[in-house]
Amino acid sequence: MKALLVTHFMMGPLLLVIAVLTKLFPPKKINSIYGYRTRRSMQSEDAWREANTYNSNAMIVLALLVSFFQLFAYQLLEEPTSLLLSAGFLVVGLMVMIFMTERHLKARGYK
Repeated sequence: MKALLVTHFMMGPLLLVIAVLTKLFPPKKINSIYGYRTRRSMQSEDAWREANTYNSNAMIVLALLVSFFQLFAYQLLEEPTSLLLSAGFLVVGLMVMIFMTERHLKARGYK
């Protein structure tokens, strides 16, 4: 049961650590290992920088939202249910974050 609790409260903070690291140490060049990698973001160095800057900011916001959601879910629901809902919230948030980043790149003229 304690492992479940640790897992539950690591989702948001772990995402926050990753987001802060990508903000502080953005990938310098297009690569296949580190950074926001989609066809649109990898089409040019400018698109790459724009995508990674936007996405790291969005990821920080998402990490904070997930962390708050975890706290509220844990207080209001039973442990397994709160963990599943928090994981679902994270997955949906990641999908929204990708959609928003792609929309941002498209609005900036990156095809």
